[in-house]
Amino acid sequence: MTAKADSRPTPKHKAALDSLRSQADKIRYACEQVPQPTTAAVREWLGLYKVRPDRSHLSSVVSAWRKQNGVGSTGELVTLTPELIAELDAIANSPEQVPVVVEKPRAVPSEPPADKPQKRFSTWVFLLGALVGLVVSVDTSWRFFGDELGVTNIPERIAMFAGMEIVLVACGISMFEGVRRRGGTPGPARWLAWALCGASAYAALVLSGPFLGTARVVFGPVLSVVALHFALGVELRARGYQRTGTLARIGRELRERFLSRFGLADDERDALTRTRDRAARRVARLALAPKWTPLRQSRLDRNLRKSNAAHDPEARERMLAELAAIRHARDLRNLSQESPWQA
Repeated sequence: MTAKADSRPTPKHKAALDSLRSQADKIRYACEQVPQPTTAAVREWLGLYKVRPDRSHLSSVVSAWRKQNGVGSTGELVTLTPELIAELDAIANSPEQVPVVVEKPRAVPSEPPADKPQKRFSTWVFLLGALVGLVVSVDTSWRFFGDELGVTNIPERIAMFAGMEIVLVACGISMFEGVRRRGGTPGPARWLAWALCGASAYAALVLSGPFLGTARVVFGPVLSVVALHFALGVELRARGYQRTGTLARIGRELRERFLSRFGLADDERDALTRTRDRAARRVARLALAPKWTPLRQSRLDRNLRKSNAAHDPEARERMLAELAAIRHARDLRNLSQESPWQA
C-alpha cells in the first residue's frame, strides 16, 4: 500500500487499470494504493479513474483482500489527529504523568434489518387491475349461465356461476398468503387459477364468438390472473426470492446459454474487455480467410483497431494465440499423446 492515496488521477494508475481485465483485479489494485482500504475509500479512488463497480461486489472483494493481507478493522480505534499527537507528546515530556482520558467515538446504532419488504404502490395497483378483470369475468359467467345454459332462476344462477369466481378469488388469496411467508411460493393455487382462467375463456368464446369472445378473455380472466402474477412478482423480487422449480431452472439455463452464445456470460469482464476479445478473435479468423471474403480487408482493419492489439500486449498475445490455433488446427489429428489408460 502506498503511504498516501493520490487525490488526482495519474497516467501510471490509469494505464495499470486499463491493463487489468476484470473488475475484481481493478479493485485489488485499488486496495494496494489506498492507505486504509475501506469500501468507501476504494470506491472513491476508483471513481477518479471512471471505474464504478457494483457496491456489493466491491465490498466482498475489499473484505477478501483485507483478510488475505491481514488488515484488521480500525473502526473502533481513535484517529490520531495532529492535536491529539501534540497533547500526547506534551504529556510524555512533562514530569507529572497525568492519565489521558480519550473519548471513544460513539457507536452509531445500526438500523435493524427489515424483515418485511417495503410496500410498493405498484403492487396495490396490480391488485386493483386484477379485481377489475374479475368483474369482467363475473359478467361473462353470469351471461353464459343465463343465455347459453338457460338458467333463468336468479338465486340458482348466482349459486352456479359464483362457484368459479369464488374459487378464483380464493386462489388469489392463497397465492398472496403463500408469497408473504418468508421464502414462500404461490403454490398449487397458481395452476388452479390458470385452469379456471381457461374455463372462463371457453365460456367467453361460446358466449360472444371468436372476436368479441377474445376481448372478454383478454380483459377478463387473463387480465386478472396476469395482473395478480405481476403483483406477486413485485413481492417476490422485493424479498430476493429465486425460484427453484424445474421450469425455473430450465429457464435460467437457457438464458445463460443464450447470453454465452453472444459472449455476454457473467465472467467478471466488463463490456470493453469483451469487445476487444471478440475483435481479437475476428482478426485471427479474417487473417486466414480467403481473399474473396466480402470486405475482408476493411473488416480486418476495423477489428484490429477495435481489439487494441497494437497497444495492449495481452490482446496481441491473445490474437496471435488464436491465429496459431486456427492455422495449425489440422495438426491435431496427427498429435501424438500418451494413452490415459497407462499407469
